[in-house]
Amino acid sequence: MHLLDTNIVSYLLRGEGGVGARMLTLKRDQVAVPAVVVYELRSGLARLDGTRPSSRALMQGAETLLAALRTVAFDEACAAAAATLRADLERAGTPLGPIDTLIAATALATHSVLVTRNTREFGRVRGLELEDWFDPKVPRVRSLLQEPDPPSYRAPRPAPTRKRRATAAARR
Repeated sequence: MHLLDTNIVSYLLRGEGGVGARMLTLKRDQVAVPAVVVYELRSGLARLDGTRPSSRALMQGAETLLAALRTVAFDEACAAAAATLRADLERAGTPLGPIDTLIAATALATHSVLVTRNTREFGRVRGLELEDWFDPKVPRVRSLLQEPDPPSYRAPRPAPTRKRRATAAARR
């Protein structure tokens, strides 16, 4: 599945880049938006002046698009992935913003490809598969730290202690 980042939905609504053309190559059930992206879009729309025709057209287009796409909920698995991701990136000194952390975690937890133009930022997330539909010359981007099963998102293993090492040695 492909999850659309907020910037990709914005480009789609404005008809910019190769986003619309790429959307047309996929079936409806292959594309979705994370609930966090819906929040970002609705927050932006709520700030628009609804009396201007261009604002009304954008609001109507956004509502039509959101109604047509499936929304992926931010559930317990997403929350767990987000907590681990945030801690890992903060430890590395390369944190994402809070909303981007939730979007990346949703893609990781649902084993989805995140479609974004912000590949530099999201490329720091280990195991996150990315695509940039804005520029048709850059169809697929792998995370800089791509691994098939990123260790930072598996259940943590307890560190060996003296007692565990002695017990393990005694078993041998």
